[in-house]
Amino acid sequence: MREKKLEFFTKNNMQQKKLIIFIIILFLISSAYLFFINEKHLNSGKDWWAVYFVEVKNQNLDFVIENNTDKNEFKFEVLSDENVLKSENVSVFKGEIKNIGLNLENLGKKITIKVYSGEEKREIYKNL
Repeated sequence: MREKKLEFFTKNNMQQKKLIIFIIILFLISSAYLFFINEKHLNSGKDWWAVYFVEVKNQNLDFVIENNTDKNEFKFEVLSDENVLKSENVSVFKGEIKNIGLNLENLGKKITIKVYSGEEKREIYKNL
């Protein structure tokens, strides 16, 4: 009887080890697959550019152009209540993040910053 109990625990222990090894292998394969898919997804969407304020919640109008395209030439306009306060061309190379500082006076209530790259346009707004 004692030998049968010992044999049962030995077989059960082997089954548990096999199950644990199977789960570990499945986890490693799943992780590798997900890392591969994520890397592929990150590398496929690299053709974009963005405009955003450095500090959103205060009166500071400094903004950033982040470029991940092959186009390097950008133009920005700063408008105050539809009046152009400043217009300038800037070069932002691929992978670069360029801070643009603005020190302007006689501002209206609504400030609009328009940034152009070729035929694409992005706008950001701030109410003062």
